[in-house]
Amino acid sequence: RELTLNHASRAVEFICVGPAHSASDVVAYLPKEKVIITGDLLHGWTPYMGDSSPYDWIRALEQVEKLDFDLIIGGHGDVFHGKSQFELWKQYLRDLMSETTDAWVQGASLEGAKKRVAAALLAKYSGKFPETFALEVQGNIAKAYRFVSGAQD
Repeated sequence: RELTLNHASRAVEFICVGPAHSASDVVAYLPKEKVIITGDLLHGWTPYMGDSSPYDWIRALEQVEKLDFDLIIGGHGDVFHGKSQFELWKQYLRDLMSETTDAWVQGASLEGAKKRVAAALLAKYSGKFPETFALEVQGNIAKAYRFVSGAQD
């Protein structure tokens, strides 16, 4: 689950956080430099959930956030300073799953859930994710719906 490579001037820790964005995500951590490299676990675009495990993703973000770092190098987009991106993503994933679960429990079809959940998420997250968020959130809602209905792939 962890591997540390030591060099005379630098240590790099590889930490397997388990399923999250994909079947098994790994981050690279440079403790001396206070840098974390997250790949697609966290980046500057809208989260893509096609192969994800949503609740494990939240847990993985919480695990990585506990490390001592100042810079985040994600799989896409800008370098981030501080940990605010972690909070944004955790809250987005929680809201996505909560809103989708509510829609499914109340009997919404997938199309009905997409409309309802997208409206709630757009109201809260427009401007916090890229301009493409309105389109990209549709796929995330479909994944969340399959997950909460037990029809996940």
